[in-house]
Amino acid sequence: FSFYSRVLVMKILSRITIKIRLFLLIIIAIILSVAVSALGLSGMHHANQSIEDLYKDGIGHTIRLAEIFDHFSQARANLLLSIQHQPGSEFARMHDHPVNKHIDKIKTEMSEVGERVNELRSSELGADEIPLVDALYNAVSTSESEGFTPAAAALVSGDYSKANKILM
Repeated sequence: FSFYSRVLVMKILSRITIKIRLFLLIIIAIILSVAVSALGLSGMHHANQSIEDLYKDGIGHTIRLAEIFDHFSQARANLLLSIQHQPGSEFARMHDHPVNKHIDKIKTEMSEVGERVNELRSSELGADEIPLVDALYNAVSTSESEGFTPAAAALVSGDYSKANKILM
């Protein structure tokens, strides 16, 4: 401020009572509090949006991949457990349920794998992610058509040796 501006402000303030000055000071404090609160809320909204974008872009895909690998592992475990049902095997006595229990679980788990892979394929993917997801889809399809499905069919028909060879 220039000297004359300061003098003008001092003249105006000298004409105002202390009561009005305090009232104006409180109004200014309230306005500043509201402005700071609005800036804080805006910042929190922006941070929340950034976290949501991070989840959609990265963590969501990671969770789907973890689910795919978990269901795939469960299918594999049940396939291996079903081989232990081979008549005459020392492990066959430990299984007090039919082999179809494992076969049904294999089908359920592979169905879940297929659903998760399709969810991943239909989600928003970056240009670098598309070939990786396509490779995953092809690997899962090959594993199912050349591994799980024929091995499960061999087990249902009682050909445990053939199922074991398919897995090798």
